[in-house]
Amino acid sequence: MSNNSRILLRAVSPQLKFIGGISIENPHTFSIEQGKVYTIIGENGSGKTTLGKIIEGGWNFTTNKIEGDKKSLNIESVEFSDIHSLTGFSGAYYQQRFESMMNDDIPTVAQLIADKIDADTWEAMCSNLNVSDIAHKRINYLSSGELRKFLLINILTARPDILIIDNPYIGLDAASRDLFNEMLQQVINDGTTIIMLLCSPNDVPPFVDYIIPMTHLAIGETIDVKQAGFDSAVDSCRSLFTRPQQITTLPDWQVPDEISFETAFALEHCNVMYGKNIILNEVDW
Repeated sequence: MSNNSRILLRAVSPQLKFIGGISIENPHTFSIEQGKVYTIIGENGSGKTTLGKIIEGGWNFTTNKIEGDKKSLNIESVEFSDIHSLTGFSGAYYQQRFESMMNDDIPTVAQLIADKIDADTWEAMCSNLNVSDIAHKRINYLSSGELRKFLLINILTARPDILIIDNPYIGLDAASRDLFNEMLQQVINDGTTIIMLLCSPNDVPPFVDYIIPMTHLAIGETIDVKQAGFDSAVDSCRSLFTRPQQITTLPDWQVPDEISFETAFALEHCNVMYGKNIILNEVDW
């Protein structure tokens, strides 16, 4: 860790426990520093999400010795699997996506963000992620990509001490990734610590400060990226992942019987609407 840094939390216990009797081995101990970017990385099932939940809410467990330089912390976390819980209609969400008449009780984005965030900040972040037109939409009319961006913006504007994000890049194209990284760096400059839970070395952002590797419910030794070098640090994480079996030979190709036809698929005067949004209008293809 850097000199004279403020330690937000220090996990001292050699073993960290969570609900349901799950234990995470912590042989090296680790610290989380203010205003830095961490990635907790490992295969699915390695314990990343559990460790994130321990950082967020495992302080009250008598077996977990977690301390820091600040008496209380504002820790926010976002999991895209919980994205529909914003509305309180998570169970009925998918059904209501296709039953457009059942909209009276579904809030719009503007109704959800009322009195929560600064309008200028909201507009700037929406513009950056190219979702400036979502405020008037009801939640059940947002695409999965729009929902994901909305949740990220909503959390980021809270300016927490620590923000834990589970696989933030899922569903973002290259341009949106770059813009999202710019947003994160703005938040970091304001003093927020970012912890990303990642399941691929390819997702490690170029501005990461520390990498915490995980395997089989055990925390590895923290990697100082600036000290190790970015490429070397990321390459060292690749050993955490099981390599797929290499295929050396392909089965013999069977040439199919020739099928004669003129048209494989056609659209004639096709109209598609989603609510009041016209997706296709009199399309011939």
